[in-house]
Amino acid sequence: MEEVFKREMFEKYLKNGELSDDDWEFCERVDWHPVDELPLRNGVIERLKVAEEGKFVILRSIDDLFEAN
Repeated sequence: MEEVFKREMFEKYLKNGELSDDDWEFCERVDWHPVDELPLRNGVIERLKVAEEGKFVILRSIDDLFEAN
């Protein structure tokens, strides 16, 4: 039943780009949003690839965050 509701909500979202208050409550409850179903844009994919190849700092505590700068 949940999948059917998601499909209907997704189709409504594609038509008008908005969600009702009840739809928002459902999304919060199941940790889902119609945008999750949209494909990623090429620009986003390219930025993710660049970020993936970047330099990363491993932090062991919150104090490391301030020491890394």
